[in-house]
Amino acid sequence: MTIPLAFILLVDDDPDLLLTLGMVLESAGYAVITAADAAQALRLAARTDFHVALVDYRLHGSSMSGLELIARLHEANPLTVSLLMTVHDRGEVGFLAAQAGAFAYLAKPFSHEALLDAVRAALEERLRREGTGDCVQVGDLVIELAARSITVAGEPVSLSPLEFELLAYLAGHSRRVVGYGELWGEVWGYHGPPDKRVIHKALSRLRKRIGKDRLVCVRGRGYLLR
Repeated sequence: MTIPLAFILLVDDDPDLLLTLGMVLESAGYAVITAADAAQALRLAARTDFHVALVDYRLHGSSMSGLELIARLHEANPLTVSLLMTVHDRGEVGFLAAQAGAFAYLAKPFSHEALLDAVRAALEERLRREGTGDCVQVGDLVIELAARSITVAGEPVSLSPLEFELLAYLAGHSRRVVGYGELWGEVWGYHGPPDKRVIHKALSRLRKRIGKDRLVCVRGRGYLLR
């Protein structure tokens, strides 16, 4: 099973551009859902938690502009990070985009590398937004960071200090695969090649405590909390 790195909403009235950008993002490991107008984008956003939304400035044939759509998406889900795509590369564009709730904007035409760099930056912003507050919830798993307690489906679960740190880190980076090297450095605090045997052993114990279906081992890549 292939686990996508993140879910991306791509909105543009140009079908050729939707196809091209979609292929670039999918080849980088992202799950991409496209919309040709604002109404379709809002319907998709109502049932999917998108990590990033890439929205064109001018949506011909739509009832609203890209800026208005970004504002609506931000109201519906403040965690979704929006990027505005526009042919207008003027100073006021950045101001208007920020006012609407966009994280940044991409001036058309842009390279594939610029697109991927912007998406990576947006995902870092998404992680920052997810990490705010003392309570982190992923599905029916609730972590009280200050109290260092967790519940699963309403039932308290006891964890060792290491298991709690692992779970808290994975929860702060949920819905993406966290690699072995990242866990080794951020949780264990070691530099250099990760000891996968140690990581697997600790995560195996954690999976037994919270339920194996909630914490998925992605072979060769790392772990995903969902």
